[in-house]
Amino acid sequence: MKKFFLFIAMAVSAMTASAQEEGYWGNKFFDNWYVGIQGGVDAKTTHSAVFKHLTPNVGLRVGKWLTPSVGLAAEGTYFFPNQMYTSLDAKGFNANFLGQINLSNAIGGYKGEPRCFEVILNGGIGYIHNSTDDNDLAIGTIKNAMTSKIALDFAFNFGNRKQWQFYIEPSLNYL
Repeated sequence: MKKFFLFIAMAVSAMTASAQEEGYWGNKFFDNWYVGIQGGVDAKTTHSAVFKHLTPNVGLRVGKWLTPSVGLAAEGTYFFPNQMYTSLDAKGFNANFLGQINLSNAIGGYKGEPRCFEVILNGGIGYIHNSTDDNDLAIGTIKNAMTSKIALDFAFNFGNRKQWQFYIEPSLNYL
């Protein structure tokens, strides 16, 4: 069984190595940068009523694709006060440094232009600052802490050259 998985891993890496050659060469420092605006909600996953404690957030992500399959990104997220269900103030800020793998290009190969739909794996470490003292909120009583994030982007590319992207990103953020 180990030999089978080793064979599959070697076949995929050989396939992606040949596909990446076209996209990597000629890439300059100012090529393949992007800026994205994020919006969503955050909630604890344990010992909490999820919909009662949703915290709205907004963020900014700046990244660079080093190859068609591998990229780096930095993002910042601001958590708004949640006045919908409770009068408690739930403000906080999270900053992450992420590594990205475009699974669509890594497995299917890069053909010279973006696909209409892509799946991107994100993972990295970060820092969170919490400005509240209530234990019942989404972030808890920890004021400053290291975080880690794992996420999948389900990205839809559109435009005449597929230069615009809309993505949905379910993620898990750990304190």
